[in-house]
Amino acid sequence: MTAPLIPRMTTSERRSWARCPQQWWWTYREGLTPRTPDRGARWFGTGVHEVLAPWYGEGKRRGLRPDVAFAKWIGAEKDEFIRSSVTTEFQDDVFITAGELGEAMMLHYYQTYGRDTQLDVVATEQFGQALVPQRIKDASEPLVLYSFVFDGVIWWEKELWLLEHKTAAQIRTLHLPHDEQAGSYWLFAETFLKDLGVLSRNDQLAGILYNFLRKAKPDQRPRNKGGAYLNKDGSVSKQQPPAYFRRETAERTRGERRSILRNLQVQAEMMLDHREGVIDLWKNRTPDCTWCDFYQMCQLHDDNPAEGQGAPWEEYRDAMYVRADPYAYQRKKSASDD
Repeated sequence: MTAPLIPRMTTSERRSWARCPQQWWWTYREGLTPRTPDRGARWFGTGVHEVLAPWYGEGKRRGLRPDVAFAKWIGAEKDEFIRSSVTTEFQDDVFITAGELGEAMMLHYYQTYGRDTQLDVVATEQFGQALVPQRIKDASEPLVLYSFVFDGVIWWEKELWLLEHKTAAQIRTLHLPHDEQAGSYWLFAETFLKDLGVLSRNDQLAGILYNFLRKAKPDQRPRNKGGAYLNKDGSVSKQQPPAYFRRETAERTRGERRSILRNLQVQAEMMLDHREGVIDLWKNRTPDCTWCDFYQMCQLHDDNPAEGQGAPWEEYRDAMYVRADPYAYQRKKSASDD
């Protein structure tokens, strides 16, 4: 008898569902993705991750300088767009703007931290997955297969931390003690890394070290010895820019694991109920809807949500989106680990 297929789940999927179940359904159940991918904040953040992942080699080894690496990445992205685009409208300014910002940011990052030898890397980017048990104690099957990616494992200030790179227009940290990503990573990371042999049986993770990079070009004004920016007359300016970079820790206690696991289980159960038609989907309408990949289609869907009848929203869907496996990256990484 063929073993039942265990549903896969990711942190980004959980965020999508919490943001709007309808958005989650179109993305993770129907696999809809824009024919011309959005090259905005998420894309830019991906580029920063692609640059920093090889920069932080094991120990204190470092790769290609971040600003040089970003220039190569943006060039590759531009070439790929030209090869695969379904439109003849090539917007070169998008790549020029992103390239200028990214290179300036990454050079500033390098000038700030240098080779960053204070981060002693135990392991570079790590992909992992873990079976999440059902809340029913005598259940014979797990609830979901949870997939996750750590940006790295490091020694920092004599403690072991997971490393997580974050790009943001504004650096905000007050939410980190309740960050869902930190919670789910903390739930699985230590056991997973010990099973891999990355950590010894006596090692303990202190939590997650967030490495924030603000999306902004550096201020070119002169600075005094204390680092304050100066006016043309040499006086300290009243207009000082927010921090460009910041490192903030999010600690988790072992006692929190039970509540984190329960939260994950409840979310997974509700998603499975959606998949099986036990509970209906709903839309979470907020001002952030304008940032959603499905904003325009969703408006057409509101007018006539009927499916399979050639409704305007279906015509828009077929014209503007393609279907892709939302778990392709996780399946590829798990297959390579077999």
